[in-house]
Amino acid sequence: MEESLLEEEVRRWEEEGWCRLGQLPEDLLEDLEADWERLLARTTASAGYRSPEHCLRFTHLWTGLWKQNPAFASLLRLPSLLDSARFLLGSPQLRLYSQQLVVKHPASALPLPWHQDAPLWPSEGPGLSLWLALDDVFEEAGCLCYGPGKGAEPLPEWKLQLAPTRRGQLLAHNGLTWHRSGPNRGSKVRRGCVIGLGVAGAAPRKGEWDEERCPLLPLSAPPENGRGSKSSL
Repeated sequence: MEESLLEEEVRRWEEEGWCRLGQLPEDLLEDLEADWERLLARTTASAGYRSPEHCLRFTHLWTGLWKQNPAFASLLRLPSLLDSARFLLGSPQLRLYSQQLVVKHPASALPLPWHQDAPLWPSEGPGLSLWLALDDVFEEAGCLCYGPGKGAEPLPEWKLQLAPTRRGQLLAHNGLTWHRSGPNRGSKVRRGCVIGLGVAGAAPRKGEWDEERCPLLPLSAPPENGRGSKSSL
């Protein structure tokens, strides 16, 4: 990112609770697309759907992506992505809270109402969500919309801050930032990968950390026969 753009996005983060981070390179996007095709095929077969199209009409959320999908796991080792999150959170080490794929089929997707991500996380400590567009996501397809700042309850008179994204672009928002998205009124499936991250020193809401479910980042290196990535933001 250019210095002037970086300053603008840092200001937006501090004042409004969200910002734009950058663009993933094409080689990584191609790997993510291949992971998605395999994931969709597995889900279609295991759940007994007639076809991938049939599956997408009824399945809108995939979780734990890093466990069986090497390209999605590689996002959790990507230095530029993690460095951006460390900078925004002011923490040298991060913990993964969640990695999900949210899919809106144009024939079945409903709007997602105003919400905050932090209440759904396993810790009350500082955190953020990274939102990666795997398709072009404009207002027609249900792009993210943000409220003004962090913490306040949503009000009817709020002016929406639309955040349309091109394929491969990344957004970040604070876990306390109110946001929503509309239905997909476009003609194509709309996919977004959401990564919830927190500061490593935060305590869990109860008990001890489940290191398998919420590992420290970056993830350990893949096996030697795994496909690496030369990607950067």
